[in-house]
Amino acid sequence: MPLLASGFGSMMPLLLVLIVFLGLMSFMTRRQAKKQQEARASLENGLRPGTRVVLTSGIFCTIDTLGDKQAWVELAPGCKIVVLKAAITRVVDDDEEEFIVEDDVTPVPGSTEPTVPAEEASDGATNLVPEGSATGQEYPSAGEDRA
Repeated sequence: MPLLASGFGSMMPLLLVLIVFLGLMSFMTRRQAKKQQEARASLENGLRPGTRVVLTSGIFCTIDTLGDKQAWVELAPGCKIVVLKAAITRVVDDDEEEFIVEDDVTPVPGSTEPTVPAEEASDGATNLVPEGSATGQEYPSAGEDRA
């Protein structure tokens, strides 16, 4: 019996170090998770309509309407989608914006499609259909021979 008691006594400091280490790791993990939850809650509470944000997909958009779990965001003027609030990664700073989106496109009277400003339309690209495509050719009707 004395050998068994002496062997356990020599392992006691190692066991105590292991327990302290595991307790410290558990404490640090919980602390980090709590900080992340607080940061997420702070982000969601700071969101307002008109705020520019980045989604998890990397898409820049503007918040239009906020709900409890979802938000309407505007990708481009007139193009809105619904996303989960969890998909909003961060608020965009003014110096991060590389392109400025302006609502300078005017709709054609009687149409829902916007028109391109004259300076953009006169870039010389008139034929956007690749050569050899079937566009502009007549297709045979169902009863005609296709050969």
